Amino acid sequence: MAKKNNKGFSLIEIVVAIAILTLLVTPIINQLAQTVKVNRRSKLQQYVNDNASKFMEDVKSKTATELDASYSKTAYTKTCSLVDESGTAIANVTYHASKYDAGVVSLGSDKERYTKVAYLDDLPYVVSSKTFSGNCYRVKYDATSADVLSGYSLADDGSIVKYDADGFPTSIVCQSATETINNPNELKIGNMTDLDSSRVAIIPGIASNFDKEAEAKYYSMAMEYLKTNAYETWKQAMLHKENDNVLNSVNFVNSLKKLTKVYINEITVDGKKAYEVAVDVYYYSGYDYFKSMNPLVEYEPYYQVFKMDECPAVYLEYQPFTVDVKNEASGKVVSYAVDDYLMVENYVDGARVYLYKPVSDEMKVVGARGDSSTYGRTGVNFYQSSEATSTGKVRICLSRGSDSQCKQFDVYTNISNDIFNVDLTTSSAPDAFKQTSSKKGVGNINMASVDSSWLHTVKDDEGRDAKFSAVRVEMINQDKDGYKVILTGAKGDN
Repeated sequence: MAKKNNKGFSLIEIVVAIAILTLLVTPIINQLAQTVKVNRRSKLQQYVNDNASKFMEDVKSKTATELDASYSKTAYTKTCSLVDESGTAIANVTYHASKYDAGVVSLGSDKERYTKVAYLDDLPYVVSSKTFSGNCYRVKYDATSADVLSGYSLADDGSIVKYDADGFPTSIVCQSATETINNPNELKIGNMTDLDSSRVAIIPGIASNFDKEAEAKYYSMAMEYLKTNAYETWKQAMLHKENDNVLNSVNFVNSLKKLTKVYINEITVDGKKAYEVAVDVYYYSGYDYFKSMNPLVEYEPYYQVFKMDECPAVYLEYQPFTVDVKNEASGKVVSYAVDDYLMVENYVDGARVYLYKPVSDEMKVVGARGDSSTYGRTGVNFYQSSEATSTGKVRICLSRGSDSQCKQFDVYTNISNDIFNVDLTTSSAPDAFKQTSSKKGVGNINMASVDSSWLHTVKDDEGRDAKFSAVRVEMINQDKDGYKVILTGAKGDN
């Protein structure tokens, strides 16, 4: 009978086979391990970058007040030396800086800890808004490594800078500029084109100017009165020419008053804090034709809800009440009412109203003295009325709501403060502007005097939310010393 061969692998053969397999498999395993490690680091890097980007957007979207409430803040007043591209000293400037600490966040599968810090400063704004020995400069941002001066470093935003121990510029390279930028706190406010309408209430003059509409309404009311009470006069009025209007009467012009009311209140939208801002415009005439009617004409040209954490500023372009316009060869000649009424019915803390007159004015202002000085010229920063006095200034009668819940507000203006009348006891406000209504908003025009300390010039406003700031966000790894992610940008809420 044949014997079966049951001989197996020897120990040496097994060891050799394992060794060969190990040699073949180890690189594959190492490659897989490296791939997994790279993927984990890549994902962590993406987490860090995304987190830094969200932090940057959060900082840029918040106002200064909101940032103060959201993060731990340290404020500084810093001094920085400016040098030109060759390193020659230009000047030293003082600027404001803030450091916001957003705490520590753990990211990735290993829960690596990153400190989130934001640095804000207005140094670029300060440099660009000043002249030094008659020359203009701006911070150089397009530098390369070849431009870096000895002792300086190339920042992420392309500037050449030295930082102090707090992380803010102590010296920076600047380059020549053709002109300075405008400082809004040093100028008469000329327009509102750079304001963000989603964060501030913007009411252009035309939005609150219903003078022609009100005149047409009163004309219709006058014709209705005449048709009922003086039919023959009504028939004659139907044939009137433009310069023979039934309302072309000194008595009608003198009896017509206008009130612009700004209403500010805090509300809740979808369970969150929000603010509503409305503007109501009222006209009143005590002319004989309207004594048997309701002499009050009202409009609501503006209403907006703001879903934000703090009360929005209100920018109201002032246009005085026009009671007469004559077309002459030399241009439009305007007569303005002697008294112009402005009421702010405010129910929130920290309300700010900017009442400004644009620098340019298309119309000529003709007063009792017959001159044609234009608003905005040297020495003329008021409107002239047709009042038969030596000054002929339009008086702005500023008031507040008499509701006990109404709160203080601040008015910043580029109009001469001496033409404001804040004491209703000496004003000629008609009773129609003092009526009481339980409805807030349209219809509630019960007025009271204001404290003159609430009225300020534009220069009194620091306007910190409107100023340009450089922003640098850093994500600093607490577990790997020295590793950080840096993003740079800029913010200017308005």
